[in-house]
Amino acid sequence: MAVAHPDGMTWRDRVVVVTGGTSGIGREFAVRLAADGAKVIACARNEAALRELQAECPAIEALRCDVSVRADVQALEAAVRDRHGRVDVLINNAGIMERVELLDGSVSDERIAHEIAVNLTSPILLTRAFLPLLRSGRNPLIVMITSGYALLPATRAPTYSASKAGLRSFTMALRRQLRGVGIRVVEVLPPLVDTPATRSVQQPKMSPAVLVDRVLRDIARGRDEILPGLVGVLPWLMRLAPSYAARRVAGT
Repeated sequence: MAVAHPDGMTWRDRVVVVTGGTSGIGREFAVRLAADGAKVIACARNEAALRELQAECPAIEALRCDVSVRADVQALEAAVRDRHGRVDVLINNAGIMERVELLDGSVSDERIAHEIAVNLTSPILLTRAFLPLLRSGRNPLIVMITSGYALLPATRAPTYSASKAGLRSFTMALRRQLRGVGIRVVEVLPPLVDTPATRSVQQPKMSPAVLVDRVLRDIARGRDEILPGLVGVLPWLMRLAPSYAARRVAGT
């Protein structure tokens, strides 16, 4: 039975693809929307995690896909096309964060390139691959999970911050390009969220459940830029005290 939302929006029978769907934000989206009656396809690289997700929530289709591998993306698109014939919602959530200290060379060139590929190149190419299925969808929607670091960078994560800033720029341009074909594009700029990727970070964190609650509520309200938690004050702070804002975010 689909869960009723106060705003009256329902996700029942909508075909939803979630990348990075086995942990953190992606898992919360997948489980929540499946409970609301959506036909959820969750993809990730870890086959054991995919099996665990499907055992917990049999309604979810769990498919292996490394979003940085072209053949995997093509196979995912083909599987969704063959099984459903359309996509109503694409949630580009997959991402990785490296702690990069450029002076000590502790992170290889390959790891830096892979981080940028997963966080920036992959959602761009995956979105393009799924556009024909989205154009066949019902009230089609693309959700890009960027980051508060797309607005101001963290010192510990320079390449992550740069990749998310790039994804934000792409999302803004994509929204303009797709306006004429009826595909809505929503950007979510989360604060620090309590996920495996932030386990070592000793800062206040938002839970995935609270984040997804906010995102689904704001989508239903028609908002196309969603800035949860402390990220919501960043644009204001950047205008009034830009140097202070940059210092505060740099140390998080």
